Amino acid sequence: MTERNWDWRGFWVGLPTAEQRILRLSLLAVLVVVGWGIGGWLLRHDFGEALIPFAFQEERIEAVQTVEIQHRRYLLEVPIRWAYEVSAADLLIPPRWAVAGAWALMVIGWGALLTAATRMQGFWPYLVYFAWVSWVFLSRAAEFWAGVNPLYIVSLGLSMGVLLPAYLVQSGVWRLPLRFTGLLLTALVGFVLGLPSLWKGSAVLHDSLTYPGILSLAASLFVTLQAAIAWGGMGVYALSRARSGIAGYVLWSGVMGGVVGLLVFLPMDAAVTLALGLALVGGVLGFSGLQPFYPLWGEAFRQPAAFFWGWAGLLLLTGAPLGYHGLVHQDLYTYRIASLAWGVLVLGMGLMAVYVGVNFWPLWKARRMQYWDLAKSTRIPLALVYFGQIAGAAFFEARADWPTSRFPARLYAILKAESALAAGDLDAARAAYQEAAVFLPYEPKLNYNLARIQSQDPGTAEAASERYERALLSKPFLPAALQASLVWLALDRPVRAIQLLQSYYRRFGGGAVLCNQLAFAFYKGGQLDSAAYYWKEAIAADPTEPAYYLHLAVLYAQNGRPTWAAKVAQTALQKASTFSAASQENLVYLRLLGLLDTLPEGIVSRWNSQWLGSVSDTTPVGRFVAAVRSQQLAAAEGFLPYFREQDAELLPYLSRYLAVTLLREGLARKAAEVFFSAGTPLDSLYGGYALADAGCLEAAYKLLSRLWVSYPALEEEGRREAALLLAGSGLLSEASFLYPTAEWKDADYLRFTQYGYHQKNLQALVLVLRPWVDRGAAYDEPYEVVARLFLLQRDTAGAEENLQAGLNRVPNSVRLRLAYAELDFLRGNSAAGRAKLDSAALYVRERSDSLLWLRARLRWQPTEEGLLALRQQFPLDPTGQVAWARKLLQEGQAQAAYDFLSSALDVNPCDSGLWQAYAEAAQALSLLEEVQFARTKPDPCPPAL
Repeated sequence: MTERNWDWRGFWVGLPTAEQRILRLSLLAVLVVVGWGIGGWLLRHDFGEALIPFAFQEERIEAVQTVEIQHRRYLLEVPIRWAYEVSAADLLIPPRWAVAGAWALMVIGWGALLTAATRMQGFWPYLVYFAWVSWVFLSRAAEFWAGVNPLYIVSLGLSMGVLLPAYLVQSGVWRLPLRFTGLLLTALVGFVLGLPSLWKGSAVLHDSLTYPGILSLAASLFVTLQAAIAWGGMGVYALSRARSGIAGYVLWSGVMGGVVGLLVFLPMDAAVTLALGLALVGGVLGFSGLQPFYPLWGEAFRQPAAFFWGWAGLLLLTGAPLGYHGLVHQDLYTYRIASLAWGVLVLGMGLMAVYVGVNFWPLWKARRMQYWDLAKSTRIPLALVYFGQIAGAAFFEARADWPTSRFPARLYAILKAESALAAGDLDAARAAYQEAAVFLPYEPKLNYNLARIQSQDPGTAEAASERYERALLSKPFLPAALQASLVWLALDRPVRAIQLLQSYYRRFGGGAVLCNQLAFAFYKGGQLDSAAYYWKEAIAADPTEPAYYLHLAVLYAQNGRPTWAAKVAQTALQKASTFSAASQENLVYLRLLGLLDTLPEGIVSRWNSQWLGSVSDTTPVGRFVAAVRSQQLAAAEGFLPYFREQDAELLPYLSRYLAVTLLREGLARKAAEVFFSAGTPLDSLYGGYALADAGCLEAAYKLLSRLWVSYPALEEEGRREAALLLAGSGLLSEASFLYPTAEWKDADYLRFTQYGYHQKNLQALVLVLRPWVDRGAAYDEPYEVVARLFLLQRDTAGAEENLQAGLNRVPNSVRLRLAYAELDFLRGNSAAGRAKLDSAALYVRERSDSLLWLRARLRWQPTEEGLLALRQQFPLDPTGQVAWARKLLQEGQAQAAYDFLSSALDVNPCDSGLWQAYAEAAQALSLLEEVQFARTKPDPCPPAL
């Protein structure tokens, strides 16, 4: 590019059109970098991306279901896990993309500055070259390239790899256009600073960016010194354009004084933030349009475009580390520059007002009030402004204990620690942070990272919590507050955690994450009302996060508020379609408690889901529950020995789950065995109930008598059941001694009815049930049982009388209609029996009624369709199994019948009908030993317990 004589009155005027377009784009890029730095620093307390969810899981035995069978309640208990999800932050390490982006800007900045040096005059190129050599030494380039101390000849050689081409271009030996020079030098800078990352990792980029921050601080100081002059210059330009005279000067001075007062009286955090923004914007505007204040710089360049390259490079070198440190929330570097900007703006704007006032009046009176004349005539006063700013900044630095001589050591220590973190060396990072803590005892990020490393060792956990709190003393630092509270909770000191979080909440305000953490701390401390309050606060702060709703729902569910819990859980389902792992655990927890009717799709693989019997759950418990739900009870029972060996604590709950299922299917004797295998007193009580249902009243009475004497917690239930067993056997006076008849409830009468039927004790039944029935008890079982006992005595008239009385009391009873149909069939009145059988089908509502009707239909109207219906709906019913086996025998499939009965006896080995059919199948196969064995089996009741 040829040399041009250009107008110093403004940068745009002296540039060709093509260069102006490049300048606009470049300035836009610089402004983006500056905005990145300021924005990152202003948001340095927002650590949303750094926070990660962490779930505290808890588990206890919950009664997930109460099953009523034969008028008794069986409590199904299972260990259920729920979780409270809180937030924590790991080590705050700069993200790689931020390192790479800032590093690229640094490389481009150095390329631009070195390119500008090739078009400079005087001593300026050598000042830039010296800065580059210092940069390479400070960035440890030699150590990365050759593994040697950076002060050896390797560093100098690497520096010359860029300097030699730059010098050849400057001297004219190698003639290259400006743009090609910039591309060449930028590529060489990137090669020197970045190539070792191929074998050393991203720590190379981190070092090449952050270690030269010491020189960047000097560049930032230079830009900051220009900012006050730039703002003053813009005021002078406005005065010259408006020709406003003394009134304009007074107004302009008032604005300058107002800005200075704002910077002085605002809180320091807000003041330095504002000062940083004013300094950088003023520097950029001064660079782009107020060149008269920089004549020395302008005359140093042979070409106007090179002047732009130099300024652009300088601003990139300043903005890149500023943006980088602002993004990763390190106060050390950015706050340092901001504090300098505050000091020099406060002094510089005041000095500019005085300077303009001193020079304004004589120029105005002489009618020479021209902006450019003012600029050219005031170089010495401008130098006084510079010196005044520098002296004031030095004074404030010394007063604030920020001596310039110690700043490089502080920056070096903390950047060394960050470099060790980037390389994954925690021990080196710990040592470097401890060294940096001597210089920076209250720097937030330093204290946080050091505490995060220390908290991994239980022996230094309490010291880590104290360092977390030190990180909170100067500025709000949410990760430190959250992590410190977790450490105190881990040390079983919830009060300390609550105090810390509440203090942070009062000083710096709330937020959903903080309220959630505070609620969890109250929960761990046992203050449930306060926990509920802060979870509501978290919901108000972030109503879109389902985890907070589910935390509140679980809290309500655990503390006697099931209706509230169900409403809150439904709200959570409406708020989100996807849930975290902890939230899914809580959803399944609430579903198992019966507070949710359904679950969203996809929640099948969590720990609690095994209790729901999901087909995709392959855990042993999940497969066991799935087998029980699909009525593969033999396969389910095969899991019990495994759990007895691998998870004995879980065995009682699994055994009870299987036993209740067996009892519901009518396999009472087998259910008793499974109950006894559980081995707990409560399961033994349930086993006694099952024995009584199987007709083993004597064995049940002996067992229950021992239980209520041995276990006080079971005394009431055991005494009552033993009394009912005595009463069913006809020993009414003994039964009244244990449990007076006056205290009996309806369920007691109904169980007594079954016991009396097992003993065929019609007299005791009539004696006890008559007063109860006369009081208006609307149950069908007493009438049916008494009628069947009359039928056993061949007293059809008495049976009919009881059935008719029962139907008058319970007209919709399926039991009574089926018994009436049986009576008609026994009398030989098949038409009436079939009519009553059909009418009973109209009143079938419950599963037990359906089973009774299908059995009656199979007995009195045997059809293949009826047999298939019974087999399909009740595959474990012995009546249907026997009928199916005999059907196979009639069809000549003796082996199939034998195999089928063998499988059925594995599940129900105490049913006499199955053994008779088994003997028939064995006879058909000529298995005489099996026939003899079947005829000796079984004794459905144990001889003694």
